[in-house]
Amino acid sequence: MHDYGFMDNGWGMGIGMILMLVIGGLAIVGVFAILRWITQSSRNEGRQLSEFAEASLKERYAKGEIDQAAYHEQLGEIRKE
Repeated sequence: MHDYGFMDNGWGMGIGMILMLVIGGLAIVGVFAILRWITQSSRNEGRQLSEFAEASLKERYAKGEIDQAAYHEQLGEIRKE
């Protein structure tokens, strides 16, 4: 008796190949999505630290703890990073 299964007519290999390409493509897209998420979150952390540093510097200047020259010098250092 001959079994007319999935693999006998050639469709099984074609479907297997397509499935392999889809899974491989999804894996590659997933890796790129994870890398993008990691790099964006690190940029956001840096931006938040810079904003915090500028706010602290403005507060010190407003309180009179530093003069205008020191304020502009330190502000330039913060924005350079």
